[in-house]
Amino acid sequence: MKREVLRQGGYEREFFISQTPDLVAEADAVIDVEALAA
Repeated sequence: MKREVLRQGGYEREFFISQTPDLVAEADAVIDVEALAA
């Protein structure tokens, strides 16, 4: 459903912040902040 909202709105991506492993596993991509800080 979210992908359809993005498509209809003309958006390319949505940023979603979660610490729940199940939700992170569903993500198309993950930004690893700890890796960026190293």
